[in-house]
Amino acid sequence: MTNSSLYPRTFTVWSDELDGILSPLFFISKPVNKKGFVELKEVALVNPTRKKPVFDNDAIVPYVGLPETNDQQIREIWMRPYKQVRGRNIIRKGDILFARIEPSVFNKKYILVDDLKEHDFAFTSTEFYIVEPKENINPLFLFYMFFVQPVYDQVTGKTTGSTGRRRLDKGAFEKILIPLPTRKIQDKIVSHLQNAYTEKRKKEDEIQKILASIDGYVLGELGISIEGEHERERERVSEAAPETYVIWSDVIEKRLDPMYFHPARLRAVEAIRKSGQKIALLSEIAEFQREIVGKIPESVPYLGLENIASNSGEYMEDGDKESVSSAFVFKRGDVLFPKLRPYLNKVFYADFDGVCSTEFHVLRAQKCQPFYLFAFLSRSIVVAQTSRLMTGNTLPRLQTEDVENLLVPVPSAAKQEKITSGVQSSYSKMRTMRAQAAEVLKSTQKQVEQMILA
Repeated sequence: MTNSSLYPRTFTVWSDELDGILSPLFFISKPVNKKGFVELKEVALVNPTRKKPVFDNDAIVPYVGLPETNDQQIREIWMRPYKQVRGRNIIRKGDILFARIEPSVFNKKYILVDDLKEHDFAFTSTEFYIVEPKENINPLFLFYMFFVQPVYDQVTGKTTGSTGRRRLDKGAFEKILIPLPTRKIQDKIVSHLQNAYTEKRKKEDEIQKILASIDGYVLGELGISIEGEHERERERVSEAAPETYVIWSDVIEKRLDPMYFHPARLRAVEAIRKSGQKIALLSEIAEFQREIVGKIPESVPYLGLENIASNSGEYMEDGDKESVSSAFVFKRGDVLFPKLRPYLNKVFYADFDGVCSTEFHVLRAQKCQPFYLFAFLSRSIVVAQTSRLMTGNTLPRLQTEDVENLLVPVPSAAKQEKITSGVQSSYSKMRTMRAQAAEVLKSTQKQVEQMILA
C-alpha cells in the first residue's frame, strides 16, 4: 500500500496532534511540509447536490460504474433501467470520478469526465466520489494532483475497514491536503502534462494503424474479400436507419429474423465459402469448455468483458472484481469469445490460466492452432455476422447455437503458422509502442511532482 522504504518503522505522534483516524498510516502519510497545501473541500465540492432528471421506471438511462472506466477515462456507457439507478448521483462533463473502495482506490482509478458518448449526463456508481472543482481551479490540474505521491499517500492512510473492502470515508476524503499553486502555475503544469498526453496519443494512433492492418493481412492470406469493404463491417449496426431487402423463400432457414438474412451477414458467409480453404463449423474444430467455479480462486486472475480491449483483444488488468456467483475456468491457449454485445469484438487469446465471466464462451482448439483460431475469430468478417445474430434489446447476446455454427476456414498447418507469426509480430510492435507511450507519461509525471514539491 505504502512504500516502506520511504517511511520509518517507528515514529512519535504527540497527543495534541491526534486528529481523525487513530491509525499509524494516517499520521505517517501526512505531508511533512504543508506549506502550499489546502484541504480538498476548499477547492472542490464532493458529491455536490444536483437536480436529477426523472424517468419512467422502465426507461433506459446512461450509467457509468467501476467496470466501465479504465486508464483515467470512461471507456463505455452502459444503458440500464432507471429503476435500478434512480437513487444514484449523476455526472456531467468536467467532473472528476474518484474510486473510494479497495482495490480501485489503491489502483488510482480516478477518472476525468470529458466524454459521455453524446449523453448530457450519466448516473454513476456509489463507489465513486463525484468531485466538482470550484471556480478558478483548473479541473485538469486538480485531477492530476490525485496521482502525485504526497496526495496518494494520504489516501492510503485515510482508508478504513477490513482488508479487501477498505473504503475512504467522505469526511476524510474532503480533508485530503492538495497542493495549490497560483492559477498561472496550475495552467503551466497542465500544459506540461497535456504535451505528454499528446505524445502518448500519437503512439496510440500508430497502434491503431497496425491493428487495422492485421484485418487485411489475415483475410488476404485466407483469400477472403467482401467487395473491399472490410472496414465498413466494423461499424456497429445502426438501428436509426432500417434497411429494406428481399429474401426468397428457398433460402429461409433456421429462424425468421430479418437480421439473420441481412445482406452484410450473407456476404460474409459467402466470402468465407468462396475462400478456397477447407471450411468447418466452429463446434467441429473447437471444444466449448464449461467448467464452472462459484468463487474467484486466490491469486487467480478474473476476466470480465471490461478487461478486454475492443478489436485488439488485449488484456487490461483491473482487479475490481472481488467475488462472483459463477465463473468459467480457462487455460493457457484457450480463446474467449463474447456472448454479450459481440459488435464490441472482445475476443481474447489466453496466455495464462484464470477464470472469466460466463458472458464468454471458452473455446479450446482441437483441429487448428489456438492462436490462429483467435486471429480469425477477432476479424471484421466475423463481426459482420455476429452483430446481426444478436437477440435481446438492453443486453443483446448471441445464442450458443449461432456461435457453434460460425464458419471457420481451416487452411494448411503451414498457412496457419504464417498467419500466427504475422499477427504475433504486429502485436509485439503494438506492445513496444504502448510501453514507449507509458514511459513518456511516467517521466513527465515525475517532473511535475518535483515542480509541485519545490
